Amino acid sequence: MRSTGREKVKVLSFEELRKLVYKHDPECSVLTPSDNDIVDITGVGSITDAEPTSLTFVDSSPPASVEAIKDTRSLFIICNRQTASVIGEDRFGKVILGVVNPRLCFIRVLTALLEREQSVRGYWAQREAFIYPDADVTIGNYVMLHAGAVIGAPGFGYERDESNRPIPFPQLGGVVIGDHVTIGANTCIARGTMPKQNTVIGAYTKIDNLCHIAHNVQIGKRVMIAGHVQIAGSAVIGDDVWIGPSASISDHVCIGNAAEIVLGAVVMEDVPPGAKVAGNFAVSYPSHAKDWTRRKHGRE
Repeated sequence: MRSTGREKVKVLSFEELRKLVYKHDPECSVLTPSDNDIVDITGVGSITDAEPTSLTFVDSSPPASVEAIKDTRSLFIICNRQTASVIGEDRFGKVILGVVNPRLCFIRVLTALLEREQSVRGYWAQREAFIYPDADVTIGNYVMLHAGAVIGAPGFGYERDESNRPIPFPQLGGVVIGDHVTIGANTCIARGTMPKQNTVIGAYTKIDNLCHIAHNVQIGKRVMIAGHVQIAGSAVIGDDVWIGPSASISDHVCIGNAAEIVLGAVVMEDVPPGAKVAGNFAVSYPSHAKDWTRRKHGRE
């Protein structure tokens, strides 16, 4: 076995690999060396540094993909169907698996190979992750909490008194995390403010490292949140949204389904479904790009 941190990739025969690939792409094309003397797969690697018995993938198109397959030391390559058809009879003495989406196929095969601690229902948390014991936290199945993740911290709520001193608003709500959610290292998710008022993370949402999700935020399903994102209190994020690195979303803002927030954007108002916004303050991406081009070339 080859160790990849705390996870280990199982030794895999060619027939087992073929079954895994066919499971996700029944019309996969498979090219094998003419001598049929195929060794087992003992690990994984990138196309540039994979060992001979490592599985790898290339997602570019010919001729670049063909050259990458020719040059790699790996004997097991997942590529797109166009690349497989161009290679044809050459094969370079390697096993070539032509699929619709090489990267997705590789991810699915690798996920099946990894021996994870999270192999049963429930959630998996690294030792350094912390769930506030006094918070009402509900965590779904197959959830991953990475090192330093903090769940259920009190939210940032204050009211100034007669002497202008900030007085904390007791935070009494909870956190609800759906199935198949990943929370990155040193990401903090605050609890809701009032009882029955929860901060919610929808199923299959993936949150990167060093993010802050404030109290009462509602995040939908399958949302992708990159590193250093800040989402202020009571914001609502729809399903299938992409939020780029270091983006900031103001409180009570609503982001529509399938919207895209470009890296570094500062979102101060609602974003319609399917829209793409960028800039500080964020505007529609085509308008931002046009304005940036105009300023770059010195035109008003």
